[in-house]
Amino acid sequence: KVLARSREITALLKAYPNHRPWLEAYAQAQHRSLSDVRYLPVMAREDWVAIVTPQGQIAQFLKGDGFL
Repeated sequence: KVLARSREITALLKAYPNHRPWLEAYAQAQHRSLSDVRYLPVMAREDWVAIVTPQGQIAQFLKGDGFL
């Protein structure tokens, strides 16, 4: 279910270009291309996104509005 609801990283990168270095390093560490990285919006007191692995596990949270 997590992967089915996850979103492509392109919109997040357009809205938050400051996340690019971390996301590129994450993709490289996972031996994946940046275009393979996916995220989920997170509802909380502040705007966050969850970066998900290809297995659907949460790898990291980044500050940002994921409802783009």
